[in-house]
Amino acid sequence: MTLDMKINYILMLVLLMGCAKSNPVDNTQYYVKYIVNGGASYPLVISSTSGLKVNLTNEKNSVDEYIRGNATDYEFSIGPVKNGFTANLTATRYPALASSNLFIKPRLQILVSINNGPFVLKKEGLSSVVTDSATISYKIE
Repeated sequence: MTLDMKINYILMLVLLMGCAKSNPVDNTQYYVKYIVNGGASYPLVISSTSGLKVNLTNEKNSVDEYIRGNATDYEFSIGPVKNGFTANLTATRYPALASSNLFIKPRLQILVSINNGPFVLKKEGLSSVVTDSATISYKIE
């Protein structure tokens, strides 16, 4: 084999190796924690007729609904989810009747954990006025 042939052979090997594409698999797992405080204008205990309705996106990308009281924090954790997941959190006074004198000043938070690491606050919504409902969302990227 001549020197020119060896050089051509080496160049071809380098070119072929450079063209090989690698598709790395993203095994990152994310966990989402939702924190809700209804901030009722007056504290209520949960009952079948009054409270706080919480809607959140679960790990199957569907919506879970919970009815809770308004006087304390509630935490909901889901996962694992993948990159691109959008976490949505809504708190609504319950029931949402015009005759109800319950209004809320909700504090909503979305926290994310990567591969079981500590949860980090990614999105927060804090209402400064009383309202019927509030919503926040965060997309994992």
